[in-house]
Amino acid sequence: MSLPRYAPEIAQLGGVRGPEFLPFALYNLAGIPSRYIESLEAGLDENNIIGTEPNAIHLVSLAPESVLQQETLHDALVAHIQYCTAHMDKLDYFPFGFLAAHDRCWDRQGLYLVYIDFEEPFEVTGFRVPLDDVSTAVNILRDNDNGAKEVRDIYDMGMLK
Repeated sequence: MSLPRYAPEIAQLGGVRGPEFLPFALYNLAGIPSRYIESLEAGLDENNIIGTEPNAIHLVSLAPESVLQQETLHDALVAHIQYCTAHMDKLDYFPFGFLAAHDRCWDRQGLYLVYIDFEEPFEVTGFRVPLDDVSTAVNILRDNDNGAKEVRDIYDMGMLK
């Protein structure tokens, strides 16, 4: 699965305040049945909610129904940027990154994690991360503790195909 090296269209979201409090969107690239993808979302989010409702900070949330199913990782990137730029007044997802399930065997195959640097030249970094490391990798990127390349060097399961 290929991704562009840069995504300059993300520049519109550079002034968004508080994205570190928004969940990563989870996209479905494999036509995984709803009950399984919902179970994956619940499992990822279960022990990673900060605070209490209605102001809880969630780790992950299913991508909007209108764009949840995508054919490729590139399609998910385009859909994510388009959705976030169209809803920048009331964002409900972390705009600079997302997760994608590409196989029902996510226990072995992991998930794709895609991150778009919010500074020029808006470099795109994508890699597979083991399921057990998703929460740590997402929180590091969401909190901007390390750059995407450092996180990739630590958690990458292998090359994007």
